[in-house]
Amino acid sequence: MPLPKVELHVHFDGALANDLLYKHLTTNCDIESLPNDVFLPWEPDEPLQVRSLLQSCKSLSEFNCLCQCKGERSLNAMLKCFEIFSPLVRGQFGVVVNQLLCCINWRPEWADEVVELAKEFRGLPSCAVVGVDIAAGEEHFDSINFPALHGPHYDAMQKAASMGIPVTLHAGENADPENVRKAVFLYGATRIGHGYRASDDPKFLKNVCVDRNIHFEVCPTSSLETGGWVGGEEATDWKKHPLVKMLKAKCSLSINSDDPTVFKTSLNEEIGIVRNDMMIAEDDIRGIMRKSMEASFASEETKRSIISKLNY
Repeated sequence: MPLPKVELHVHFDGALANDLLYKHLTTNCDIESLPNDVFLPWEPDEPLQVRSLLQSCKSLSEFNCLCQCKGERSLNAMLKCFEIFSPLVRGQFGVVVNQLLCCINWRPEWADEVVELAKEFRGLPSCAVVGVDIAAGEEHFDSINFPALHGPHYDAMQKAASMGIPVTLHAGENADPENVRKAVFLYGATRIGHGYRASDDPKFLKNVCVDRNIHFEVCPTSSLETGGWVGGEEATDWKKHPLVKMLKAKCSLSINSDDPTVFKTSLNEEIGIVRNDMMIAEDDIRGIMRKSMEASFASEETKRSIISKLNY
């Protein structure tokens, strides 16, 4: 019987099929409605010429080159892909989908509204909003050097907590491992997106993450492609991946695709990496799926229903 699957960390805008986006670009899209230039915070003097880049695409393969970053090993390369294709994005099979609303690190003015929207749409009968997150960088954790980013995001997460809205945060991906501690103790996160840097501190994993049951949303391919994990000195040795350390430390964790279109992957491929390259046993993978569901922000009724299917 196929392995039942649970995925907690996948960005909707990074999961749309490129062939559909390219078809929209070439058949239905008003090219003049696309932004001409987009200024990237890490390249303020070199605006990204979105419209002309998209206009220059003559084939799906050229479009893929703009919208996929596999092999780049750079978080900024991934974010650049989003700036190019995001403007184009404006129960039969037993699949249950809930959603998180993401604040964006470089857009602190959105943070409070994101939490308000999460509150408004918590009760949707289908695809309900079940929590909030902060993505696209970790500078907001730095109250000294980035106070304008820190204040609004910190306040928004406190507001979410006061409303009973669960919090998961991108932290310790390819930045300071201290950000994981801040996410847990200052921002109130119960789940961590990525968190690979924390795996270098076994004491932290035990005393904070295991004892407090903090869940890590691990994205294998993404971790390699964004530089969150360097992959080994000479060749990619998946057996040295942070997931292996976290699993040995008995951390709660999940396997995720993050942005499957951008990284040219899928949840099945990510599970394959864990099974075949990290050499994690099938029983352990089933355990990871159960832990994923236990850590989800879904209703208790939904959790019980899905966990019963995972326990065969």
